[in-house]
Amino acid sequence: MVNIGVIGLGRVVREFHIPSLLRIKEVKIKGICARTKTKEKLSLASDIGANFYQDYEEMFARENLKAVYVCSPTIFHKEMTITALKRGYHVFCEKPIAMNVDEAKAMCNKARQSSRILFNGYNRRFSPTYQKVKKFSQQKRINIFLLEKIRGEFVNMDKAAYNGIIEKEIKLLGSEIMEFGVHFVDLAKWICGKVTKTYFSSNKISGVPACAGNGIAVFEHKEGQKSIMYFTLAGGKSSERSVAIADDSTCQTFGGMFGKSQVIITKGDRVEKFQSSDDTLVAGGFLQESRCFIDSVSGKKRPPYEPEDTIDTLRLSLEWAESYKVAQES
Repeated sequence: MVNIGVIGLGRVVREFHIPSLLRIKEVKIKGICARTKTKEKLSLASDIGANFYQDYEEMFARENLKAVYVCSPTIFHKEMTITALKRGYHVFCEKPIAMNVDEAKAMCNKARQSSRILFNGYNRRFSPTYQKVKKFSQQKRINIFLLEKIRGEFVNMDKAAYNGIIEKEIKLLGSEIMEFGVHFVDLAKWICGKVTKTYFSSNKISGVPACAGNGIAVFEHKEGQKSIMYFTLAGGKSSERSVAIADDSTCQTFGGMFGKSQVIITKGDRVEKFQSSDDTLVAGGFLQESRCFIDSVSGKKRPPYEPEDTIDTLRLSLEWAESYKVAQES
């Protein structure tokens, strides 16, 4: 049995990580930890047979754990992860792994020194939707990989409420673009390979007070491919899509990670379509991601990426985020 402790009880943890872990038979969630105690959190702990804590170090001291999910705000990742690694726990750390590269290096170094796994949360790698894109890239040489993310939930929000959310995201993540941009950076590297050159362009949207702006990142990859990532807060509806373009065919994805998505592969007159599962945990890759982490902890397989890869993803994401931040302040 793999005993797990969970730190942080945000939406993704409650709706995706915990339900995924509960579906893996050899996992037992022994404790969950959050800074504030509420009836809802106590009820969740009771429902899953776990103890509730407000101090993660108390949870570490009282529970016989093998691994920890660190899903707190990013500003706490380094402290919590290193403390867990020092106690001999394997760690699943949500993205972004840290606030800066130096913190990420310290975390990865401690994982190596401790001979423990430090697994960063990139669920899109595990989703059937992007698995189709990966398979396409292995069969065809992709020339251009396009990724687009629209966060439309802010458009009709009043300015005060919007500013409050963005201020919180900047404080906890370093930049609001780190919430989703880091996923795209990881996907671009996974699909197209090592990044050799980067270009960033961002702008502030005038006349739309409830939106910060647009951010574009262009990567050149080792084998000559280009990935182009577009992020905006200006859409009327949230959406996510991608297009992988080869010489004679394309692979397109439509939809997000929290609902149905579709993959369309086109070659001449031939069109293949694939629909995602109705099971959100599977469609979003959360269940497969948790399964991979538990298998890695149990020694059944190696983690899908090395710590240095995680550091590089953070570095590239921070460069994009800085470009975005400068544009909003100008």
